[in-house]
Amino acid sequence: MKINAAEPHYLITFGMIGLFLAIMIAVLYATNRKSTSFSDYAVGGRSYGPWFIAMSYTNSWWPGATFTAFFSLSVSGVIGFYGAVYSTLGVTAMYLMARRAWKWGQHFNLTTQPDLLGMRFNSPAVKRVASIIGIICVFPWVVMGIQALALLVEFASFGRWGVTTCLIAGVLLILVRQYWTVSMGMRGLIMTDMYQGIIAYGLGALVCVVLLFGGDHGFGQLATLPPAMLQIPGAEGSHYGPWYMFSLIFTGVIGSMCWPMSFQRIYTASGIRAVKKGTLLTILLVGGFYAILMLFATAVSQDPNVQANPQNGFFTALFDQGGPWLLALALVIVLAASIGHVDGCVQVCGTQFANDLATWNKPRSIVN
Repeated sequence: MKINAAEPHYLITFGMIGLFLAIMIAVLYATNRKSTSFSDYAVGGRSYGPWFIAMSYTNSWWPGATFTAFFSLSVSGVIGFYGAVYSTLGVTAMYLMARRAWKWGQHFNLTTQPDLLGMRFNSPAVKRVASIIGIICVFPWVVMGIQALALLVEFASFGRWGVTTCLIAGVLLILVRQYWTVSMGMRGLIMTDMYQGIIAYGLGALVCVVLLFGGDHGFGQLATLPPAMLQIPGAEGSHYGPWYMFSLIFTGVIGSMCWPMSFQRIYTASGIRAVKKGTLLTILLVGGFYAILMLFATAVSQDPNVQANPQNGFFTALFDQGGPWLLALALVIVLAASIGHVDGCVQVCGTQFANDLATWNKPRSIVN
């Protein structure tokens, strides 16, 4: 996107981004509390209630790429809604595992998912391999998060900054944020997850609902969608085959059970009741937010500007309907989701490296 933007437009977009970051830093220092042990640093002293668990869980689940890559899926058709199915099923599976995982975590002072696996099989090798796999699997999501940040900076500059400049700016923003992630650990992460989650998923869903009911591309547009958009890949006559959607959802559910950031959130809860209730709230947040966003993506899918570049569709649609102010709001929403997700990736990878890979201690065992 490149428009003839006057200087005040830059002040609006970068000004709102700066305000968001300033409040985030204020939240960090206002809630900062020194860690007294590695467990306190890694899982926040196992002291958080359901809403903190739910918001932190959601922030570790939906990255900024949800507003770009996943958004573009629903611009092309109903296939984008598969994310809501596998997400709610995956979090439900975590709910069923939560009681035992939390009790073992408290009793054996576990801090990571590989810690649990190493204890369960009484094997340092299992612990290390699981940790390495987790770190490798998280890396592509970090890349997608940085890509979303680069796209965000490009829109904030109204297309006047080059791709390389935007990418460098996004990486620098993430690197600077990691100072607080590393120094404050899980306590700082969970407190900012609450703030960022309200912006990314609460405000993001609210904006989509308002535009669906009152924008130029509201619910009325859903009745005029081409029939091809409503066809599920793998349906009769499709070249994908009947197992296509099942494989997408099934692998998503299995992968969600192995997601190291989400699993670690179980250990931060203050008790079994908190983690179970927090997981139920997560199902509502994860599924509800995503379904609303995908409905909005489907509603704006016939907009020529959105069709020209579906990955930019969220930014384009909000700018077209609300100008630079609504665009600035979209940038802050995506920034909140991106920072929260990348922070969670960095924190869990650092914790796993320190706890699972830097030493070769025999793991605690349920038979000891």
